[in-house]
Amino acid sequence: MKNVKYATLVVYTITGGCHSVKHNSCQPDTAREHVWCEKGIGLGHDDADASLKTGTSAHCKTYCKLFDAFDGGDAASSVELSMRWCQLGALTPLMREHLVPKRMTNPNAVDMWTNETTVDTWRRYARLHNALPPYLYAYGAQAYQTGQPTMRDVVLRYPDHPEALSQDYQYLLGDELLVAPVVEEGATTRNVWFPPGAWFSFWDHQRYEGPGYHEVPAPLEEIPLFVRGGAILPLLAEPVVTLAKVPADDLLRHLEFRLYPTGRDGESHVTFHDGSSITLQESGDSLVLSFDEEARARSYQLRIAGHDVKVPVPAQSDEMRISLDATR
Repeated sequence: MKNVKYATLVVYTITGGCHSVKHNSCQPDTAREHVWCEKGIGLGHDDADASLKTGTSAHCKTYCKLFDAFDGGDAASSVELSMRWCQLGALTPLMREHLVPKRMTNPNAVDMWTNETTVDTWRRYARLHNALPPYLYAYGAQAYQTGQPTMRDVVLRYPDHPEALSQDYQYLLGDELLVAPVVEEGATTRNVWFPPGAWFSFWDHQRYEGPGYHEVPAPLEEIPLFVRGGAILPLLAEPVVTLAKVPADDLLRHLEFRLYPTGRDGESHVTFHDGSSITLQESGDSLVLSFDEEARARSYQLRIAGHDVKVPVPAQSDEMRISLDATR
């Protein structure tokens, strides 16, 4: 050790132990009863707003443990809060619920099985999460190659905008998705800061322009979720119950691309975890999708925001040209 000029101290802590999140920025401290608190969605103790803040400062596998902790003694304090936690968890790299006998230790516990509303919420957002693996795997590969996290603070992508630095309760999931969880009890709207460019609501395709703030709808059943204008959002084309034992490359066999044209000239790319890539060029009312050699071996379907049509793309297509006028 005499020749060591600098040393690094690494501290390993259990997430729920002694408020350890204060000393460990890589894991939200969720081992407490979840209650609404003054600072936002979180936990009933000093680290109430830790989950979102630490989530965006952690590594690429950060996730939210939904509703409970490890020993079955903790749970969300209300149906509303459990729904908001479920929505948040679906838009992280790993979504799960610790199915433990919470009601044996807490008769007022709220979990996914509490009533029809909680079951429907879990079903809806589990389906959304299970549609995202082509997108999440692409950013997982990027994280492996570059160290860039999948769940990232807004300022990491937009460092030249001072407002981005103060967005503690919204984050980017990859570059294309902006997530703004509801953090106040009873809230049905949300004040969201949008980065530069056009952003579209994932739910109804409402368009918002950034940079700047907009008050957006946030009904109980929906988390504010937005897609960057000009993006290619790859999803699984058909709903799946489970992806257990599904090889990663099989995730690319049946894809749906959702396109979000802006009416401005521009270019976007998506590179999948296997290295295959697709390019979208937008010029006025025309879109051109180009496929590299590996990507053109697969067939796809397209959906265009604001256009109620599905466009099939057969295998062996070098490119696909679309006139937006023709799809109206």
